[in-house]
Amino acid sequence: MKKIISLLLFLAITTGLLFVIQDLKKKNSEINNHFTSINFKDFDFLQVVQESELNENSVICFFSSTCSLCSYEAEILKKEEFVPENLDFIWVSRQPKDSIRTFIKKNELSDVAHFRFAQIDSTLLEQKYDIKEYPRGLIYKNGILCHVYKGLISLHQIKEKIKSVK
Repeated sequence: MKKIISLLLFLAITTGLLFVIQDLKKKNSEINNHFTSINFKDFDFLQVVQESELNENSVICFFSSTCSLCSYEAEILKKEEFVPENLDFIWVSRQPKDSIRTFIKKNELSDVAHFRFAQIDSTLLEQKYDIKEYPRGLIYKNGILCHVYKGLISLHQIKEKIKSVK
């Protein structure tokens, strides 16, 4: 009797784990369908940027100039003193370039060396990248998506996500 209960318990746990793993795989494939192929040609950078200038370790920060959380995130990330040299923050908005420039000026971001700003067509933003709320971001290590985040994120969290990928 004990063996049957143990076997049934084992089967229940194994089945439960399989469902959890399958759900995680489904979520990861949904994420990958939208974000694995970031094409920098989709972005209209405010300053001329050659694709070769962009690091393979990047954080794509989708933002709105009217989003107070986006301003706060930029404020936090600009104050970080130990940003790795091989890490870019690419701030992308669907708003007009004047609104992006106002965001840069208001938050005093023009002299932040590791920040780059770009505009994207709103159709691409919503359909290709599935971005509908801000702040939202994608973290890449060696050009490969390693984490998607919603809301605020710190440099420490970004470094941990990059470091956790082998």
